[in-house]
Formats: sequence, structure tokens, C-alpha cells
Amino acid sequence: MSEFSVSQYGTYSLILICSSIGAAVFYLGVTSALNRSYFDYPEHQDRMNCFYTTLVLLAFGGGLQIILGYIFADFISILIFDNVTWAQGVFYALITASFGFINFAFLTYFRLKNEPYLFLFFSILSVFGNIVGIYYFVIFEGMGVIGALIGPLVSQVIIFIVFFLFHYRLFFQSKFMRKEAVLQLNYGFYTVLSSLGGLTILWADQFFINKYLSINDVGVYSLSVKLAGIITVIFTTPFIQVFNPIVMEQRESNGVKVLISKTYESYVLIGLFLSILISFAAEEFVYLFGKHAGYAESIIYIFPLMLSVCIYGLVNVVSIGLSFKRKLGRQTLVYFAFSLVNIILNVFLIPAFGIWGAILSTFVTYFLITVSLGIVSNHLYKVKYSPAITWFVIVSSVLFFFINSQFVGSDIVYRMSYKCIVFLLIIFYVEHKFKLIEKIAHNFLKSKSNKGAT
Repeated sequence: MSEFSVSQYGTYSLILICSSIGAAVFYLGVTSALNRSYFDYPEHQDRMNCFYTTLVLLAFGGGLQIILGYIFADFISILIFDNVTWAQGVFYALITASFGFINFAFLTYFRLKNEPYLFLFFSILSVFGNIVGIYYFVIFEGMGVIGALIGPLVSQVIIFIVFFLFHYRLFFQSKFMRKEAVLQLNYGFYTVLSSLGGLTILWADQFFINKYLSINDVGVYSLSVKLAGIITVIFTTPFIQVFNPIVMEQRESNGVKVLISKTYESYVLIGLFLSILISFAAEEFVYLFGKHAGYAESIIYIFPLMLSVCIYGLVNVVSIGLSFKRKLGRQTLVYFAFSLVNIILNVFLIPAFGIWGAILSTFVTYFLITVSLGIVSNHLYKVKYSPAITWFVIVSSVLFFFINSQFVGSDIVYRMSYKCIVFLLIIFYVEHKFKLIEKIAHNFLKSKSNKGAT
């Protein structure tokens, strides 16, 4: 933000979208399949073989993406920018994405093995490496947008080498499982289609903005999307990465439905409060680093987009029945149906309402996907969710959005005073809920203790 103009940031974002679309296809969905298959094997060696099979498939997909990226980089650049200027950048981004999804599989393996400290360490190392790489090539080398693409590439290659050295014995002690590969590819096929549907909803908006508005508007909107995506990094992804292995491992237990229901309540409440607090911080972040005046426009869009992304993450909880029953074909149909709805909404809303049209189409589509998948999943695997919590989040979100819009861009004293008041209210509510949960847990443990004594 401090080095790029708003239009340069828009160009950078469109290139990253290409790599995201490529990764969504060529990771073959097998990392998601690994989460489902890993605990089907009770023996440690079989679990190693399962992970090794995933790595082989990812290596094939990553290699294929790099080869096709080299061949079609010029075509992609012309398709998006009407020239071949950014073909090199597109190719670099696709290579980075290939190493990125392979590295993510290693991180997933740490999580599945219940090694949280290694998972956390390498996750932070990966992010830190990307930041250092971008900082070096953009600031010190002055390479602009290309530098912002080379930095993560160098970082991900180094991380891959570290992972390889860390697991080198696995490559000599494991074997490829053909039957498991078929299962992973079959499961992954529907995951890929669902991922493409999901990407179409959020990322395709920027192509429509580029078509109907301008590259400068793409920069404003994409910054809002990036800042809104912080909720995914800080909350949604870690939350789901903890939830998935636990619920998959316990899926045959009697209490798993209660676990899913309580997880839903925790997710929506924490997600709402973090969306509010992170959007507060993101606003000050834009004021601090957005040297170009055009960036300030993105502030008003951050909270509704962040809430949309947070709602979308809830899909992983409410559609868990589809994973249990391996019925991902239904999930794919829902994604593609609503990705088509999203495209239609963009075509009508963006020319009429500009960036707000894109945000409205994203929110409506994500909300409908989450509700639809929850209904479909509940037909297969019945789970009761709290309507009171749901309505609390809906009403609170609407009130916050309209109140917050009155303070955006206001004097810093009024702005910060308002934020402090909201922060204190959230702390008060969380403390009240924590005491209630603590009381329930205490009574539960006391009753268990009494039964044990009897």
C-alpha cells in the first residue's frame, strides 16, 4: 500500500486471483481428502502412507500447473490486461501457488499428528518468509509488482526445502497407496468443483469490476477483500483446522452432535466480535499505510466483506454431515448453482451500484450457500443449532454496520472513543458468557464426581 498506487494494487490482485484459481484446480482437492481419510487408518504406518500418497498427487498437480502456466502465461495476461506485459508475473504467481499448496499439506500433516507447536511454528515461518521476501524485492530492489510476486516465490521454495529435509525419512519409509489415491481423487474432485464455485463468488467480482468500472476500483475493492480476509487467517482457518480433525476422529461417538452444535455457537459469536474488532484495526491500518488517498475508500467496505467471509467459513461446520457421508456431490451442486446466481447479481448490481453491488452480491450469495448447505447436510445428519444465537448475530451485525458507518472517516478522537466503547461492551458480554460457561462446566463436573463417588 505504501509503494503501489491503487491501480498497481489492482493489477497485483488480479494476478493473485489467477494463481488462486490455478491452485484451486491443481491441488486436486486431495489435501481436503487427507483430512477425511487419515483417521480411517488406525496404524501409524498406514497413516504415513496415506500422507505420502497425498504428497505424490500434489507433486503431480503442482508440476502440471507450472508447465501449463509457462505455456499459457501470455494468453492469461492478454485475457485480463489486453497485453502480455504481466505474463512473467502470472507465471511466477502460479509457481508460488504450486509450492504453496504442497507446503500446506505438510502443515496439515502436523495438525493431523497432533503436533500443534510445529504447526504453529511453520505457519508463522511461512507468513514471515512471505513478508520478508516481499519487503526485500519491493523496497530494497524496487521491483514493484513483480517484486511482490517474486518474494513469496522465494519464500515458499525455501519453506518447501525445509519441509523436505524435516520429513526426508518419510519418503523412504512410505509407499504409494493406489486405492487411497482413487479415494482421495474422487473426494477431491467434488472439493475442487466446490472450491471453484467459492472462488467464483469472491474473486470473480474483481473481474466484473475491472470490466464495468476501472482498474482503480479493482484496487480499492481488492484491498477491502484482502483486509477482510484477515478474519480467515486469524480465526476461520485455525478454528476449522482444529475442528475438522477432532470431529472426524469422534464422528462415531454419541456426543459428536452436541460438539457440532456448540462449535456452531462458538464460531458465530467469536466470528462476529472478531469481525468488529479487526475491522476497527483495519481502518487505522489504512490511515497509517495508505499513502495514496484512493485507498481510504476501501474502509467502509471492510466489515460487510469480513462478515461475508466469516459466514462462508461457517460452511465447514454446518455441512459436516456431507463429509461424514461422503456426499460432496450435493455440495458441489449448491456451489455451482449459487456461483451462477452471483454472476447474474454482479452483472446487474455492479453497473448500477458500483462496488456496493459487488459487496451485496457476495454477502447474499455466501449467506444463501451457508443456509442451503446446512439444510442439505441436516437431511443426512441431523444437528440442532441455536436460533437465539443466530438472531443475536444478525441483529447485532445490522446495528453495528449502520452505527459504524456514521463514524468512518470522522475525527480521530470521536472515532477512537466510539471504538473504545464498543470494545468494552464486547469485553463485558464475553466475560458474562465465560462465567456462564464456567458455571455450567463446574456443575457438570460436580455431577460427574458425585456419580463416580456413588
